[in-house]
Amino acid sequence: MKMNLMSCPLGLPQLSSRGKPVVRDIDGLLKGLSILLVEDNPDSAELFSFILKIAEAQVVTVALASQALLILENYKPDILLSNIVLPDLDGYSLVKQAYAYEEARGRKIIAVAVTESARDINRSKARLAGFYTYIPKPIEPVTLIIELANLTGRITNHEA
Repeated sequence: MKMNLMSCPLGLPQLSSRGKPVVRDIDGLLKGLSILLVEDNPDSAELFSFILKIAEAQVVTVALASQALLILENYKPDILLSNIVLPDLDGYSLVKQAYAYEEARGRKIIAVAVTESARDINRSKARLAGFYTYIPKPIEPVTLIIELANLTGRITNHEA
């Protein structure tokens, strides 16, 4: 029997009013959001895309920063989710250029950095570049969805 993973809900454990754990369904939490994913590792890109699609986000994936900048000409994502280490341009430079590009068109984008490890990111450089936050790899699917939902106002920190 073949199992469809897309039909398996992901959930976040929470405490009920009685103090017992409950699972909060995150399927559809990002419904309608568009995400530009910049990830050069094919396996990571596939995993991120899969997780984001479970939450019903629309995802466009590219492997290079230069491709992301070209896509911004016609695609208006709500979120730029980018690896810091890319083959052609680092994520810091990408986000600065993306913000300048979007600002010139009167649009706003939320940038989130992805990194191999929290130790590998220069926090002050990330903030100066314009990243709202960073998510270390290996990613925890629920954490990713909840973080993006928080940043876009879908939920607030005290709900998560």
